[in-house]
Amino acid sequence: MNDTGDSTAIDWIEIVPGFTCNCRCRVCPSTSQPPGWMEPAEVERLLELARARGAGGVWFGGGEPTLYPHLAQLLARARLMGFTRLRLQSNGLRLAYPAFSRALQVAGLTEVSFALMGASAASHDHLTRRPGSFQLLQQGLANCRQLGLKLEADVLVTERSLPELARLIERFHSRGIDGFTFWWTSLHGLPATEEQVALMPSFSRGIDYLVDAFRKAEQLGVLVASLHTPPCLLPERYRAYYRPASSYRLLVATPGGTPFPAEDSPMEGGVRTAACRSCSQVDHCLGARRDYLERFGEEEFSSI
Repeated sequence: MNDTGDSTAIDWIEIVPGFTCNCRCRVCPSTSQPPGWMEPAEVERLLELARARGAGGVWFGGGEPTLYPHLAQLLARARLMGFTRLRLQSNGLRLAYPAFSRALQVAGLTEVSFALMGASAASHDHLTRRPGSFQLLQQGLANCRQLGLKLEADVLVTERSLPELARLIERFHSRGIDGFTFWWTSLHGLPATEEQVALMPSFSRGIDYLVDAFRKAEQLGVLVASLHTPPCLLPERYRAYYRPASSYRLLVATPGGTPFPAEDSPMEGGVRTAACRSCSQVDHCLGARRDYLERFGEEEFSSI
């Protein structure tokens, strides 16, 4: 770990201990990353850095963090250090085993955000390329609900999942999830095969489906947010659902790298279009992703 010396206050640190995963999702760059895991001592140094900068929350991402051999040990360590929110971003497969999910809860885990690729086994398993992953995810969700953990979902928006977004919210809210965050598919870090390119929808095609999901969430009293849809792309009524990564006050740490603010990732935007220059939202919005603009251009973006 390289420390930049930045002392800016943060609320969260996301620790990616490694990129190993038990799925092979069609639009995930983790499969091209080198194998291996952070040493526990490195994770502890990151936790100390985060506490020194005011963080009260830590989440473990990946790859798939439940495969990390030292996960329970480091959850317990984080709790002793004073972290009050201990979170996993997970595909849920290993959480399907009651003894494992219970061990994480005993160690200090407080919440889980499940990665959802669709509202059905056909859609979800197609994206994960892991037959049975949808069934295991649902069992993991049930186990975590029984343990009293806070449950949320990260929903990948693809051409295949678009028509299912509202149904997905209804289905998984009934299973205990009370917050959904939409992630628009990105080609960053991918070879951009014909199949991968076809899975990334344009905003013009997808926004109506997203709005239907927002409406369903409002009907159910469920929290929703969209990370990668700048306000100018949303109807005025729904612009408040845009949540830029900067709002998390989140530091991200990956193996061998220098920790960086989440909003600095190319996955979160970073490119200003011509319309951005005169937009009232320019200080709040992170702009567009470069890979999106290379695929679809700037025409959809406007100044508001």
